[in-house]
Amino acid sequence: MRDLKTIDLDLLHAVVAFADAGSCKGAAKLIFRSESAVSIKLKKLEDALGASLFIRSGRKIDLNQRGLDLVSDARRILRINAELVERATSRELTGTIRLGLPDDYIGLLANFLSRFANEFPDVNLLLHCAPTAELKPMLERGALDLSILSSETDTKDGMVLQTQPVYWVSSNTSDVHLRQPLPLALFPEGCIFRKWAVNALASVGRERKIVCTSANMAALQAVVQAGLAVSPLVKADVPPGSRVLGPDDGFPDLPSVTVMVRISPALGGQRQSALALGLRDIMLKTI
Repeated sequence: MRDLKTIDLDLLHAVVAFADAGSCKGAAKLIFRSESAVSIKLKKLEDALGASLFIRSGRKIDLNQRGLDLVSDARRILRINAELVERATSRELTGTIRLGLPDDYIGLLANFLSRFANEFPDVNLLLHCAPTAELKPMLERGALDLSILSSETDTKDGMVLQTQPVYWVSSNTSDVHLRQPLPLALFPEGCIFRKWAVNALASVGRERKIVCTSANMAALQAVVQAGLAVSPLVKADVPPGSRVLGPDDGFPDLPSVTVMVRISPALGGQRQSALALGLRDIMLKTI
């Protein structure tokens, strides 16, 4: 290793983002840089250390063991640095941050909102509730600063908050789940829960009819509670007086949903970026 006294934190951010995203393209989205800029930073880090950190095969690169060890150390360094900066500046930040989230994830935010209010007392939080299919384009064009999104898998387009199983839910006082065709209450087209439900029923030859479509979770829950339809929901959204249906009831298992947080690639301005990153970090700690 060369006679090196310090390492540029920007280079450490790049290698950690690469480890999180699995590619230079994914890392670029996480740190608001171009793919080529990330590649250059990774090469600069290797040059600064005088050591190889990657296994290269054509255009594909992966971290070697030395690179993995460095990422572990880099995370600690960046966490300490972030905590120092946060304590020094977070209470001085002001403005408005626009956060998007699907209606069914509001229940995830209780601890987050409490910590947010404590760490950013002078920042206004503007919530926009909509299906993921609507939030994604808003995020892309900069109409939102960051958003919680539903994903079928870890797409590397953001950072994973958690993975939740999805259940078939019906009223425990109704035989609606036995009816033919099966009445369904679903989110609008574009919702992955809707797609999963339709495909799962088709796979077992079960006829269905959609009797309620709404982007509002409370509306779907009310329809389920009234015994009018079956709906695919995560556990936190199962309303009182309901039952979860499974294979013994003739309902195939549904996939688990990946809940992610992503910052808008169109975000501009250091203060707004700092706010978005601060909120994302709080989410990762509390959700």
